[in-house]
Amino acid sequence: MIVDLNLTGKRALVVGGGNESCRKVEALLSQQCEIIVVAEKVEQSIYDHASSGKITLDKRKIKNLDFFKKYEQLDLIFATTDNRDLNRKIVLFGKNKYGCYVYAADDPQVSDFSHPSVINIEDTIQVGISTGGRSPLMSKSLRIQLEPIIKNSIS
Repeated sequence: MIVDLNLTGKRALVVGGGNESCRKVEALLSQQCEIIVVAEKVEQSIYDHASSGKITLDKRKIKNLDFFKKYEQLDLIFATTDNRDLNRKIVLFGKNKYGCYVYAADDPQVSDFSHPSVINIEDTIQVGISTGGRSPLMSKSLRIQLEPIIKNSIS
């Protein structure tokens, strides 16, 4: 099931600063929500979005879950670190403390949802391609093949 959440005015937390985090931030930017990224090191695009005021960057080394003390309310959490155990802890903590939807990039079994590969056309039309978390590579490959075809068919 593909669902388009209404995140207007909500708070979304992305834990991690790598390529997967960048994809999640890019997907959230059109959602009119507050985006917070917590990471020690981040890709340039995350720095750029933070510098322009589009997101909040909480730059810190993540050793445990103490960074959550800073956030009273969260509506959506993406755990995108390169540490599977930490991602699982983040997801379980998010479910228990905030009762919000949570996603671990490397662990679809503990996630509340899978994140489809999305073709976004001018923030007006979105086409989601999902394998339910079973094969993100296949979803990405299909998106790359289909995106130019769909964009060319829309005038």
